[in-house]
Amino acid sequence: MKHCCKSALFAILMSMIATQASALYEYEEINGICYSISFADMTAEVSAFDAISGKYYSGNIVIPDSIVFEGKTFIVNSIGPSAFSGDHIESVSIPETVTQIEEQAFSFCVDLTSITIPNGVTYIGFYAFECSGLVSLTIGDDVTLIDNKAFSSCNRLTTVTIGEKVKKIGKKAFEECRAITQLTCKATTPPSCETDALSDINKDKCRLIVPKDCSFAYQHAIQWMDFNHISEEYTAIQNVSMDHQDSIDMFINLNGFRTQSPQKGINIVRIADGATRKVVQR
Repeated sequence: MKHCCKSALFAILMSMIATQASALYEYEEINGICYSISFADMTAEVSAFDAISGKYYSGNIVIPDSIVFEGKTFIVNSIGPSAFSGDHIESVSIPETVTQIEEQAFSFCVDLTSITIPNGVTYIGFYAFECSGLVSLTIGDDVTLIDNKAFSSCNRLTTVTIGEKVKKIGKKAFEECRAITQLTCKATTPPSCETDALSDINKDKCRLIVPKDCSFAYQHAIQWMDFNHISEEYTAIQNVSMDHQDSIDMFINLNGFRTQSPQKGINIVRIADGATRKVVQR
């Protein structure tokens, strides 16, 4: 009898906990975007539509930095698991309030060709953009972790910029991304790379651009050292105007020889006041 009473009390207690927990969250569609709303910390996560509803995302998506629900303001701080997976979105604007892009958030979004992940985002989840249609990608300066297979099978991806705070790139993060021709990494310390993080990038044709005075570090870092074309950031110039010519004392090529004019490729320019800078002539 006592055992039955304990079991009943336990069931009631668990039911109360579940009810209380569910009361902390609310799923709501606001202005065409579905959110998981948390009353505990007054935040909202962008969510996928319920499959039963038959709704899906398409076209150009603008995620706000906050929403108002029941007269209260909630900060949009996350794009949830599989939020847009497989949907026909063409572009997405992400506010800087978002700190997390969870697993498979944009996987199989074949119409999504370009995205800028803003400063504020610190984490990109596994498979987040798998098999998407991305051609160009810019990752903001606050991202510290790019998780496993985050951009796997993005076989149209050609240009990538990785922000300055990234610490680790997960396993096979860029698997089957063989079309990348330019990869810019702004981190002064080469990010650690898990197994095959960069292996499928064609190191013979892809140009790796790193911060000034950091090429040596990348040339000696695992996986980064495999790139055959590593260069530092520079100020690109197409032509030198007469005004600029008047202030330039000399041009020096990479072999240390003085030239009459900038040669195709990288040149060292000495200004009349003695300052030098590195420029490139295309």
